[in-house]
Amino acid sequence: MPSLAERSPRAALLWNVFKTLLALGLIGFVVSKTDSTQLAALRQRISLPWLLLDLALFTGLTLIKTGQYRALTGREVPYRRVLNIVILQNAISNFVASSAGIASYLTLMKAEEGVKLRTGAASFLIAKMGDLLALSLFLAATTAMAGSHVPVLRAVAILLLLSIALALAICLLAILLRQRFIALLLGVLERFHVMHLPVIQKGMAALQSLADQEQGSIFRSLRVGTAYSLAYMAVTFAWSYCNLRVFSLVISWKIVGFVNALMQLISWVPIQVFGGLGITETTLVYMFGSFGVQQSEMAAVSIGLRLLQYFSNLVVLTYLPFGGLRRGNEGP
Repeated sequence: MPSLAERSPRAALLWNVFKTLLALGLIGFVVSKTDSTQLAALRQRISLPWLLLDLALFTGLTLIKTGQYRALTGREVPYRRVLNIVILQNAISNFVASSAGIASYLTLMKAEEGVKLRTGAASFLIAKMGDLLALSLFLAATTAMAGSHVPVLRAVAILLLLSIALALAICLLAILLRQRFIALLLGVLERFHVMHLPVIQKGMAALQSLADQEQGSIFRSLRVGTAYSLAYMAVTFAWSYCNLRVFSLVISWKIVGFVNALMQLISWVPIQVFGGLGITETTLVYMFGSFGVQQSEMAAVSIGLRLLQYFSNLVVLTYLPFGGLRRGNEGP
């Protein structure tokens, strides 16, 4: 029988193949919900003013996330150089997979800027904690305003809010109780024989990085990270509304906010490739369909949104050669 180490590459390959097939199957399903006439009409539906605003908001999201990461790593790295890394991370996450984007962020911060992997990982985890806290506030608010119209989605939102509360509680216990909590949790996981699972190992490594940090420092970082996350989420909701207006689709901002909050949490599930290809489109068709939007129209728009997402990333990517040139002119 092959060892775990021998099985891991094969299992990873099979998992990646499954995710790719799932993405292709779901995008095929979405395409089947529309027709060539609707797809061809997308170009006529594009609103140039909304498109320009959309690109500006997308750029703003990148700038806010850069400020957050720079603040959480101690402001030792110049903002422009962190921006280069964040742009590349976003592109890899959207064109390949989120896990690849995270790996690129940690690797580049260490190789290019000398930030220790532990520091980079801790800053990334604190940023995600801030994102979860901010997202839970937005999700609770939009659920109260729009979620009651669709009981099934409201139930899903409540379940997600409880899951977020549990995740944040575990992180908080790791910060407060440090090694005592890590040892206790490790004992529980070993008792259930799940420590060999990669996702469990990554989670424990993340909690260990939190437990190793000085408490006062980590709480200060969490306050800063959460403030950036609140700004990031506010711009994200404006951007998601603008996305639909680019294709002349007018939906209540309350509904857009509620669906966007759910979509952001779904994007954290590690079954996505190519920026959530297929899964995002299918979920949009179902969720907005629950609020009365025609599935055929939403299917066509969701394909347009996919192309818009890739286009926005390519536009922001054009900064990299300029950013690299400026860094080169500065000298060592």
